[in-house]
Amino acid sequence: MALEGRHKFGYLTNEIPRPRPGDPQKRVWKGEDSLLHSMLIDKMEPQIGKPLIYVATARDIWDAVQKLYSKRKNASRLYTLQKQVHECKQGTMDITFYFNKFSSIWQEMDLCRKIAWDCPYGRVQHTKMEEIDRVYDFLAGLKTKFDAVHSQILGHRPVPSLMEVC
Repeated sequence: MALEGRHKFGYLTNEIPRPRPGDPQKRVWKGEDSLLHSMLIDKMEPQIGKPLIYVATARDIWDAVQKLYSKRKNASRLYTLQKQVHECKQGTMDITFYFNKFSSIWQEMDLCRKIAWDCPYGRVQHTKMEEIDRVYDFLAGLKTKFDAVHSQILGHRPVPSLMEVC
């Protein structure tokens, strides 16, 4: 988001290509690329970033990280997030904090998943089922003092949206 907000993400996607030798913009491009290079390395865990310090361009860093970690990392991260959802309990949190904790986990899960739909109906059906699953997860972690509320909510047809439940 920070890179996109500064109109710099194009350096990583090659929308802003490296100028040819002798181009007067080469110096500006190199300065921007060096800034992005340091920003990327700075945000990485040391064991990941350190071997990439001497990679030629920010784009090269981006590509290397994508190749090394992208697919494997998403599966691993999704597993961890799914586990967090199932282990999340309200405990001493108030409802708002508890809901926000779930929301941030679900948002990250949505970013990790890339589903290509053949038809819009499949996407709509999946979204409805996912919403109901999220209602169940949210209710399952509430304090026992809300058990009566569970019954009322689950007695509605259709099951209310997550926002209505909260």
